[in-house]
Amino acid sequence: MEILIRRVEPGDYKAVQQVHAQPSALRGTLQLPFPSEDMWKKRLEGLGEDSWRSWPAKGVGTALMQALLDLADNWLNLSRLELTVFTDNEAAVKLYQKLGFVIEGTHRKFAFRDGEYVDCYAMARVR
Repeated sequence: MEILIRRVEPGDYKAVQQVHAQPSALRGTLQLPFPSEDMWKKRLEGLGEDSWRSWPAKGVGTALMQALLDLADNWLNLSRLELTVFTDNEAAVKLYQKLGFVIEGTHRKFAFRDGEYVDCYAMARVR
């Protein structure tokens, strides 16, 4: 399967709404459940050049991160990249580690999700 990376367009609102309605997307983004198509239509109409969306377990996250790292390394000459990721998002943690990010610390009770506080890792890639 070929993955095409492109900017999200306002006409994508129905597909984006369906992706974000999935339980795994709700848990990972801390958005409220039951997102409406109208809300996503309005949100996408207001997006700028730097908007990205992805789907799990299809290689999209890897492709997006590799594109980001190429931009950071070869165009912006950034030497340090930082991110936060929920500690229970094992797939994302593995992806980031595969791409050279290391865990630098843990933020306890970082966010309130599904009725409880959850932790996240602070990760960074230094070159």
